[in-house]
Amino acid sequence: SFTVEGRFLYEYDGGYWSEWYLDVEGTGYWLHEDEGVYIMFIELPVEDTEQLEDLYYLYTDTPERLTMGRAMPVLNGSMGGWHLMEFGRATLVGQDGKLPRSLPKGHAYLYFDGAGGGYRYTVEVYGEGTAGAVHQGWPLEFEDFTVEDPESYYG
Repeated sequence: SFTVEGRFLYEYDGGYWSEWYLDVEGTGYWLHEDEGVYIMFIELPVEDTEQLEDLYYLYTDTPERLTMGRAMPVLNGSMGGWHLMEFGRATLVGQDGKLPRSLPKGHAYLYFDGAGGGYRYTVEVYGEGTAGAVHQGWPLEFEDFTVEDPESYYG
């Protein structure tokens, strides 16, 4: 069982995506939804902060080197090897509810999405690579979710 605590809404070149913050029996998870694709993520700490700065400069100085399938850096000991599937810049356009962090509208960051070792990964790079976040997750089907009272969410 889970409780939806809040949501971020981001805009990017491909449109919009939502990140729902869920409390699953006392543990926080992020449920990303983009174009009907649902991925449940857990946030991991960034252990190799130098790699964040390298990713920032790779994106800003030599974006032609960011090719699909490129091997990406491991930023946390819990990560396995992973390969790039998508990257870009996201901008926060809305937020609702109780979230673990409050961000100003217009907050922007670089994102790098990929997969490897049976997991999906998304890495967020803030500022000029001075901070960021790593998310490790797995895809879910919409049918995996049920709610007790759907009218309370849409009414």
